[in-house]
Amino acid sequence: MSEKSTAQCEFCDKVLASAQSLNNHKVQHTGQDTFRCDECEKGFPTAQGLRQHKFTHGGLKPYKCEHCDRRFVHTGDLKNHTRTHTGERPYNCDQCDQRFKQLGGLKMHKASLHSDERSYE
Repeated sequence: MSEKSTAQCEFCDKVLASAQSLNNHKVQHTGQDTFRCDECEKGFPTAQGLRQHKFTHGGLKPYKCEHCDRRFVHTGDLKNHTRTHTGERPYNCDQCDQRFKQLGGLKMHKASLHSDERSYE
C-alpha cells in the first residue's frame, strides 16, 4: 500500500485514498447501488458515478488527453491512456524488476510467472 493510500478493498484488493472512497467502492461488490440510471437501470453507489455513466448514453467524452486528440468518459481511462505518452509505469512487481502501466497487467504477470496456481489443468 502506498503512503497516500489509507484503505484497501477486501473484495478485490484495490487501494483507495480514503475510507469514504472505500465505502463507495465496496458497493460494487455488495450490490447496494443507490443511484439507478433511468435509461438502462444500471446502479451506482454515488450520484457522481451515475452522472459519469450517463455520458456513455449521450456519447459525451468530457476528458481530453493533453497529448493527443483522444477523449474519454472516465477520468481513470484518461489517466491510464496518458501513461502511453508519458511512459509512466507505477506498478512494480515485488518479485522481479518488471513495471506496469496498469494494476491489471501486474496482477496477470504475477499470476502467470510468480504463482504455482493455474486456472487450467
